[in-house]
Amino acid sequence: MLCRVTIYGTYGGQGHINVLNIGKDAPSLLDYFSLGQNVEDFWIGTHKGNVQQQMQWNRVHVEDLSHTYDAYDHPVSQNGVLGSTQLYCPFLCAVFKFHTHTPGRHGRGRSSQGGYDGANVFNGGLWAIGTKNRLDDVATGLAGYWVGGIDVNTHGWMLCVASRSVTTFDEAHPVTSITASSKVGTINTRKIGRGF
Repeated sequence: MLCRVTIYGTYGGQGHINVLNIGKDAPSLLDYFSLGQNVEDFWIGTHKGNVQQQMQWNRVHVEDLSHTYDAYDHPVSQNGVLGSTQLYCPFLCAVFKFHTHTPGRHGRGRSSQGGYDGANVFNGGLWAIGTKNRLDDVATGLAGYWVGGIDVNTHGWMLCVASRSVTTFDEAHPVTSITASSKVGTINTRKIGRGF
């Protein structure tokens, strides 16, 4: 089964939407309906220790792309834990790169995470060393939970790279490693209430 998982949140008054492809061979109904909680605990939970308090996650939408099971929303109420700041920058993000065994564009993906302020965390478009080290730790943590389908906490679900037309786990490319970009990223932002 291949699922499209959409993580919704806000940062600095702007909507923050992140879409992941997560798959597993022949999951049970319980596995499927646990995926939203798994994403809250082990995707959001891995990011929240590295971002500002103004980053708030509020919902995880899980959709079975084969339409075997109904889509559902998992409510979330999580904030970043690095404290409040007046220097938040809604379009600033960290970029996490996904690598697979498939060469070329079809074998690469990425995820952008907002919640970083503009105070001494980057210089000349590159993350400061302390911030980059924390991002590397996040990438390692995400890989531990979501690469290879071996972590018991995530019940064998694994992160995948797939085009929008792919609907089955067999067609997707399982992620083999996750790395944090040394470059500061930007994301398109939407005002709250628009684009949802």
